[in-house]
Amino acid sequence: MQRINVIDANGKLRLVIANSAHFPDVEIRGKVYQRSIHDSAGFVYYDVNGQETGGLVLTKLGTDDVANQTFDYTYQMTDGIRMIKRESADGARWQAGFEIFDRRPYRLGEVDSSQGVQRVALVDEDHNAQLVISDVQGKRRIRIGVDATGEPAITMLNPDGKEVYRAGK
Repeated sequence: MQRINVIDANGKLRLVIANSAHFPDVEIRGKVYQRSIHDSAGFVYYDVNGQETGGLVLTKLGTDDVANQTFDYTYQMTDGIRMIKRESADGARWQAGFEIFDRRPYRLGEVDSSQGVQRVALVDEDHNAQLVISDVQGKRRIRIGVDATGEPAITMLNPDGKEVYRAGK
């Protein structure tokens, strides 16, 4: 079996489990869009109205293996919470993180929509762990972390990304 559709008692699609050949495209208010990530397998979750509300995707980005679990803001169809793991093919580089997004309104043709703006990220990348807090435009403003050598630091940035305060190395 290459795809399983789970339908609720009212006939609404609630869950899809699929390989890469049968992974569903994105549907937003009746219009279908091609996914930005191809060759993906995993799960897609749908709310009681049949609108996509997140999923678990296993894929490759370049040569990196990626697992991405996302829960969407359903009404505006954008990421709300995302957990991601990315690892190079040889295991030399990796990243694992948890991200929280705000919604920024915009128009998609005739439809009012929104774009996810990352506000909080908790990331471990190649032995460097940090908490990043961004402003409402998604610009990084505060970083709290411990680097690969064990050195902690707190950094504050202006809207242009220039360091304006630093505690630690």
